[in-house]
Amino acid sequence: MPVVNGTTFRVACHDCGLVSVIPPLSINESARCSRCDHLLTTRFADLESRLLAYSLVALWFLFLSTQYAFLGFEAKGQSHSITLLQSITSLMDAGFPSLAILVGAMIVAIPLVFLCSVLVVAVALLTQRPTIFAQRALQLSVKLLPWSMAEIFLIGTLVSFIKIVALADVALGLSFWSYCAFGISMVLVVKHLDRHTLWIKLGKPERAAGSTTIRSNSLQHTVIWLVTSVICYIPANTLPIMKTKLLGEETANTLISGVVTLWSHGSYPIATIIFIASVFVPLGKIVILAWLCILAKRKNLHDARRKTQLYRLTEFVGRWSMIDVFVVGVLVALVQLGEIMAIQPGIATLAFTLLVFSTMLAAMSFDPKSIWENEETIRV
Repeated sequence: MPVVNGTTFRVACHDCGLVSVIPPLSINESARCSRCDHLLTTRFADLESRLLAYSLVALWFLFLSTQYAFLGFEAKGQSHSITLLQSITSLMDAGFPSLAILVGAMIVAIPLVFLCSVLVVAVALLTQRPTIFAQRALQLSVKLLPWSMAEIFLIGTLVSFIKIVALADVALGLSFWSYCAFGISMVLVVKHLDRHTLWIKLGKPERAAGSTTIRSNSLQHTVIWLVTSVICYIPANTLPIMKTKLLGEETANTLISGVVTLWSHGSYPIATIIFIASVFVPLGKIVILAWLCILAKRKNLHDARRKTQLYRLTEFVGRWSMIDVFVVGVLVALVQLGEIMAIQPGIATLAFTLLVFSTMLAAMSFDPKSIWENEETIRV
């Protein structure tokens, strides 16, 4: 089995295509691209054992988070509690099965498959039996990672808590704290998922080295997803995202009106977070990616490093726009007290989910190496 500790190996930067020779690294030492400052690899002590331990702990806490009450709600003498899975099935009961499937996938199913894939890789390396199955498991885990949104769901839950705490008594259940522990464990797994080192240990040094070539039709795919994003942006911001029934009177809220309501109630930090994540970030991503597509076509290398950093920012923040969708999901599941108080999702919830997905796919389709196309890509 190939060994990387104490040896040199080549890595092509994902963002600019520069091939660097990585020297032997000390424990917890990292290597970055000298041209665009992208993190290339990090050496961890007992990498396989840590991945195995953190993955098992994360799976255990994910299991516990589905077994007990997640949130409790009491108003006007009536109480209601939900489990984690009920926050998913409530969307299906409300007539949004596709949205329920997507939310369930992002907060339970995809993290579960991701962790199982990492376990397969860790066990294969610990037993010194890397197989094609383990290689495919690593490939799958890398592809699933952007769509695992446990930490975003937790923030959405806290926003839901703040939204209704003034109207009723809300309690955080045991499953909520289990899911928090699961989220922390997931962060540790992701931190130690050094794909370059793992590919070499699995006997695929060519996969670790990466590629210096630009993906074919990258710009065309990005433009298609950007056009889809623009189409989804209008209904996502103008149609009701949530309907609230209070004592028989129904009120429909759009994204903007929800932000205004939070601001008027003095929840300035939460209103700011929701506005940035749900209104500003999707629009900003569309504008920035369109601008990068135009510059890539012009083959203009001026300030390429800053443009690459801007691309990384759009790629990172895009998934955080899902906060509002998770807020709606939690509130719909939790606030169901008949004629006294009830919350239902609006059609904009689905449009907004499609908006987030299309902007994420646009960022994934764009190949940042196109920014550096006219520069030398090999460095010995």
